[in-house]
Amino acid sequence: MIKYYSQHGEDALLDLIFGDQKEGFFVEVGCIDGKRFSNTLLFEERGWKGLCVEAHSGYIGMLKANRPRSIVCHCAAGEADEDAIFYANARGSLSTLDKSSETRWKRDYAHFFSGFEEQLVKKMRLSTLLDAHQITKVDILSLDVEGYEIEAIKGLNLSRHRPRVMVIESDELHHEAQLDALILPHGYTKSIRMSGNLFYVSDVKNDKILKGKRLTVQLTHTRHPLDSGEDQIEIVTIDTAVRRSFLAMFSRLKSKLSSLMCETPPTRVLSQFVDVGFHGDEYLLRLVEYLAGKSKVFVETGANVGSTLAYVARSYPWLRCLSCESDLSAYERASEHTKKYGNVSLFHGMSQQFIEHISKHELGIFTEPCFFWLDAHGYGFEWPLKKELEFITRHFNSAYILIDDFKVPGHDQFGYDQYQDQICSYDFVKDALTLDKAYQLYYPTYKDKTSKHHPLRGWGLLVFGHADLLIPEQLAEKIERAQ
Repeated sequence: MIKYYSQHGEDALLDLIFGDQKEGFFVEVGCIDGKRFSNTLLFEERGWKGLCVEAHSGYIGMLKANRPRSIVCHCAAGEADEDAIFYANARGSLSTLDKSSETRWKRDYAHFFSGFEEQLVKKMRLSTLLDAHQITKVDILSLDVEGYEIEAIKGLNLSRHRPRVMVIESDELHHEAQLDALILPHGYTKSIRMSGNLFYVSDVKNDKILKGKRLTVQLTHTRHPLDSGEDQIEIVTIDTAVRRSFLAMFSRLKSKLSSLMCETPPTRVLSQFVDVGFHGDEYLLRLVEYLAGKSKVFVETGANVGSTLAYVARSYPWLRCLSCESDLSAYERASEHTKKYGNVSLFHGMSQQFIEHISKHELGIFTEPCFFWLDAHGYGFEWPLKKELEFITRHFNSAYILIDDFKVPGHDQFGYDQYQDQICSYDFVKDALTLDKAYQLYYPTYKDKTSKHHPLRGWGLLVFGHADLLIPEQLAEKIERAQ
């Protein structure tokens, strides 16, 4: 099996286009050590030559050692040739030319962000670098510079230097729109999105090669130089039939809504902040206490204003608490309610982006005992619940997964979420669970309402990687196992 190194399989897709090409030239900007999550190492190992651009002085020696066939340039990429201050994080990633990112990264990425060290670097236009090394033909450009991709593209003269394929990181809608405005007028086609990366191609034939593919590949995620342990090997299935750009999805949705004369979907309903989480359901709170005692990490999707997140952080200070919230107003309120807890990292973004963040910056928790509270579902949108469960059951060794607003079979006293053809239930999510694990499923059975704030809401508990759950004695008649 071919050894790929990229984070999600980007180099496997590039291999569909360039697999038969014995010689070529690549440019990778944002390399760190040149191995981990590299989109171009595969091609250098096949005999290609390239240009590796890295601004972090702490990784230049490793980069030169790991990429002997490449020209290594110690500089940043931008729209002008000038000196600049580079704000370097020890791990290489989460380093930037924008100092204003520090506060947000300390909050959202505390486990991997140690703060900035200021380094004076040259900032160079990509076309200046290519001219300096007399490079006229580029097959692949890979660009990942922590939010500075637009400035880097502005420094590339696409009339003279035309990479055949460009792989560019872009996590936000407005960022993608700006990239499109810079690139598409030069005759490029925006092909597919793979996780946080966009593929732009200069030849429409390559667009057809990339789209509609399904392939299973082996990814080698090399150990970070600052970490101990072994390289991680992962078998993944890549399906480009479902990879769409944010703008394409938005355009289709807007068109459909217009044709149906529908109103804009409702915005996030903000809950009232209360001092107790999990709906204030006393039986559920007892179960949470039991699960928290067996865990080291708490992961929540859908923080709303932070009631549950603050409750867990305060009640179980040994837990690292990771959560996300996409609505800005809710996120700001949740941030305010949890800012005093040092064990909280709150991510502003959708659940899908949060998952991407975990896979990139929180790899260490995959082997830790984790307790999940999945609550990123409701009314007015397509739920990420299946994607969440697919991610958890594929990547984590073990987990306790509580799903909120879950349909409890045979117990109509519990409310549950339903939107269009989505019913929050085991039947809805079961196909998302990986088949190589044994699962336990538990439901509540009680009828008495104990919450001062909410009516009875259903929940389900999925367990894998653990011995059979020993239900606490006080809950023995309140919870039953379904499988």
